[in-house]
Amino acid sequence: RWRAADLHRRFGAFREANAPRRLAVEDAQMLQVGEGSYDLFAGISNQNVRWWAEIDYQFLASGVEIKPGKTYLLPGEIKFLRSLGVKSEVGPGSPRLEVTAILWHRVDQHVVRPDYPTWARERLDFAVTDVKFTPPDPADPIAVSRATFTVKNNTAFSYWNVGFFVVLFDGSSIGAVNFVTISELRSGQERQVDASWFTDLPGVSRVEVTPEVNIFDDRSYIPPGR
Repeated sequence: RWRAADLHRRFGAFREANAPRRLAVEDAQMLQVGEGSYDLFAGISNQNVRWWAEIDYQFLASGVEIKPGKTYLLPGEIKFLRSLGVKSEVGPGSPRLEVTAILWHRVDQHVVRPDYPTWARERLDFAVTDVKFTPPDPADPIAVSRATFTVKNNTAFSYWNVGFFVVLFDGSSIGAVNFVTISELRSGQERQVDASWFTDLPGVSRVEVTPEVNIFDDRSYIPPGR
């Protein structure tokens, strides 16, 4: 016969074996994007294939108050958490990222049919093309650097809002980041998107664009007929 202590121990081991693995968080980075303005960001990844997460986070740095943020991480997703346009006269010192709360959600296999990768691909099929970086026009009184691209929603779903995290690379180093959101991206629709920086950004060698939408949130989708 099983004793209560044995059952408790076996259940604890089962629960631990099936619990989500910790999120992998990279060191925070900081870029100055003009006089007294800074962008803070850090990579984070969810290595779980059966769990997605809602998280609260905050960047901490000496000498500046930074607003907390909220986001989500889909199964297997890698993304950048960010706090953009942080104002500081002296520059934030030694920034770090702190994840303050995590709410885990187990993927319902009855919903994500036939499996999660297939279900997710059907909802995240955004084709990003014509990616281009344009430096400031020397004739303009205000320096504006731009990254432009075209996105086409190849899914059968329409979305109220889709975000795009834009990274400018100088070789292998990140030179600038931005985040833009477009509203009411309909199924089959193609849109032009523009991300701007009010500063000169020399040495841009590559532009990387990553779409973001929470496909587990029913509020992300525009209902049929709307």
